[in-house]
Amino acid sequence: MSDLESRAKRFFLAWLDGDWSEVEQEWIAENEAVRLRVVELLKARGQLGEFLQHPAYGVPQSIDIEVGALIAGRYHTVELVGTGAFAAVYRAHDEEMGAKEVAIKVFHAGLITYAMLEWEVQTLAKLDHPSIAGAMNVGRTAGGRPFLVRRFVEGHTLRQVLKSRKVGRAEALAILQAIVEALRYAHSFGMIHCDLKPENVIIGDTAGKATLIDFGLQLLLDSGKRHTLSSRGPYAAPELNRGEPATAAADIYSLGVMAAELLGKPGGQLGRLIDRMRRESLAERPNLEEVQRQLAPKQKWNWIAAAALLLLPLSAAMILAPTRQDAEVDLPVPWTSFPGREHSPALTPDGETLVFAWAIPGEGEPNLFRLDPGATAPVRLTTSALRDGYAAVSPDGQTVGFFRELPNGQNEFRTLRLNGGAEQLILSGYLQSFSWMPDGKSVILSRSERLEGPWRLEHLSLTAGAPGRVLLPLDEANRIAPSVSADGQKVVYVRWAKRGNNSVAVAEWNSREATWREREVGPVYPDVRTPHWSPDGADVLYVAGRANNRMVHFAPFDDLKRAHVLPAFGQRLDGLAVARRNPVAVVTQAQSDQKVWEIQLGGPGKSAVAQRSLFASTWDDENPYLSSILPGVLAVSDQSGTEQVWFVADDQRRASRLTSYLDGHGLDVFVSPPRRAAVVTGTFSGEPGFEELPLTESLLRDGGWRGGSFRPGLVVGVARDGHSVYVSRRGKAGPEVWRVALQGEQQELVFREAATRVEESVDGKWIFYCERSKRPLWRIPMRGGPRVAVSGPVTRRAFAVGREGVYLVETGTPKELRYRAFGENTFRVLAELQGPIGFGFSLSRDETRIVLSEENATGSDLLRVARFHLH
Repeated sequence: MSDLESRAKRFFLAWLDGDWSEVEQEWIAENEAVRLRVVELLKARGQLGEFLQHPAYGVPQSIDIEVGALIAGRYHTVELVGTGAFAAVYRAHDEEMGAKEVAIKVFHAGLITYAMLEWEVQTLAKLDHPSIAGAMNVGRTAGGRPFLVRRFVEGHTLRQVLKSRKVGRAEALAILQAIVEALRYAHSFGMIHCDLKPENVIIGDTAGKATLIDFGLQLLLDSGKRHTLSSRGPYAAPELNRGEPATAAADIYSLGVMAAELLGKPGGQLGRLIDRMRRESLAERPNLEEVQRQLAPKQKWNWIAAAALLLLPLSAAMILAPTRQDAEVDLPVPWTSFPGREHSPALTPDGETLVFAWAIPGEGEPNLFRLDPGATAPVRLTTSALRDGYAAVSPDGQTVGFFRELPNGQNEFRTLRLNGGAEQLILSGYLQSFSWMPDGKSVILSRSERLEGPWRLEHLSLTAGAPGRVLLPLDEANRIAPSVSADGQKVVYVRWAKRGNNSVAVAEWNSREATWREREVGPVYPDVRTPHWSPDGADVLYVAGRANNRMVHFAPFDDLKRAHVLPAFGQRLDGLAVARRNPVAVVTQAQSDQKVWEIQLGGPGKSAVAQRSLFASTWDDENPYLSSILPGVLAVSDQSGTEQVWFVADDQRRASRLTSYLDGHGLDVFVSPPRRAAVVTGTFSGEPGFEELPLTESLLRDGGWRGGSFRPGLVVGVARDGHSVYVSRRGKAGPEVWRVALQGEQQELVFREAATRVEESVDGKWIFYCERSKRPLWRIPMRGGPRVAVSGPVTRRAFAVGREGVYLVETGTPKELRYRAFGENTFRVLAELQGPIGFGFSLSRDETRIVLSEENATGSDLLRVARFHLH
């Protein structure tokens, strides 16, 4: 960015933000060229008249949406939260989600397009973290203005808090720690906030609770109008004010400015840390791991650094987590990957054998299954036409107790031997959950006289077959989901309220009075599930949170208020089970699902003659690419827990994993037949890059490629000659696409656009590309010239160029494969797809095969954590 443009941008943004008084004296002394540029920008923004008429201490914004209006037929506005230079923010109820409370950011006219938001929200929505209010949806108002929907966060901005009261040191450190956790999580996705400041931090009622809003939105805006909307002001890193590309170090600088504002001028190590965070040189700034470690109060907390940050699609592995002393958690790995939903996990005392509920697709209600150590296929334990679930294994590891749901809303409590055999009915009634007593001859269960409750904990002897004494006096609290300690002297359970004031509590047996007494109650959550004891009995682990943000929490049993999150276990969780004797845990995690399909065509441009599922785990299998080197299909899948490149041969042998990347995210893969290699691209260590992956028989046999020779930029296509690739980069003037040789340093600028996929025509005369913002398909001459529209918006870059025409899936027809010959004006349908198109599309050279990914229904799988250490 030129000096003139940079200075003009500063005045322009000062006007938009209402900060004109800070630059007014500089404006008087500024040269004419800069003034003229500011006038151009304001004229384009439609505010030149206001600028000429007012001293500009504030900018009036027109609001065309009244409180109480229904936006997009779905969002009922309740309150105008505030307005700014870029948008107005409303609190609203999502009528399609049971009046769920959301925040809607409605952008001012002309600032941003709906297509830009629609594309970026797919990335923003992945930021599923309790301290990030990520994007949920996009749309247009009746007046055509684009809007973004995010989770509504109750509270005040940090700026409002700082103006209203003094923030103490302990609270300031807690706020900074929450921000660091959110940044580390997001940076692992390659997403940078780029506009970190007190206005974008919401402080809740709980001390130290901070939530980041507008995460990544500034980069989104940059992609459309970088010269006017990039980060700025006292919180922006110097390189951003110079117009350079944003990196993770920019957020560290902004955090350092905020830390100085919150803490003043602390001495010692903390003061030196803040000074380093605000260094001009990116290389001299500390990384987030060091910031997190030094911000932690040493007298209470310590942090264990992970060997690598390995992000699952919807969970984080070995992310730093606060504990009383040290917290160390192994990488969660999929234990089941069967079609549909696996849930209600239970473990044998040693943690080696898994019992779970699973509804085999097409076979009715879920039954119980057993998965033995080293086995890939489960053993069926029950065969009922009714729903079985909520299982638990007895302390001796020989018996399984479970519930069977009856049509009248009641449950049967049944037992059977772990190795199979006849079931034994113990009790029927309004039963909800149970836990084995250490003797294995009795249980504690939650029971009610009616479906609506109240629910109480009762002792049940398996031989008596009738409830015994009530553990606690009956009061207004519903008590469910008990878990008995190994010594039988304590029980942890959920205090459940219909309005969401749920918490974990511990009751202890008083032998002197021969009664149970509730001694500890933990924090309040919207939802709490499946508490369990750690194997040493010192801690309680449970799932808590809200909707897609349910995570594993833990706390010492004698101080439940000191609860903290273990994000290494993941998010979007449901059930949790912990082994009695060994530190092994299993969690139920919801998973999105894409599958790779192959479509066989009757010839070039001809209709499909067959379709088959080619690559189908219950995880995301996407970005397939046909390979003629090792005949088969390469694809990206996270079925092993992290995104890796896999290969499935044409003869349908079992899929093989080729790579073992430690920190790769958003991977895509292309093939270069002349070089007998694949090109793998994505985000590595927070930066976009690519490298060659040699396709050899030994790699197919052994796998394990870790890479390391990455070059900067994202590959969006491979040249027909196979020796160069098209790379998307961000230049000083905006997004660019370069042709880069795979060997050597040769490269050339092709065009200045944000492209998501590029293909050359077979005759080498044309370049086809899918534009990132509006996503139409364009064609330009290979040697430069005007571009020509080929089609409307393409769904998820799903197109391929043949000899005589183009194959694609358009946004308006997400379940149709279409073809258009170059000399024709209309498309014809070649195939009806099984589901909406996912990410990935590849055409064989003879145009008889297409592989693509299609979306499937979301299910759930069970993840195993082989070792965790809380002390």
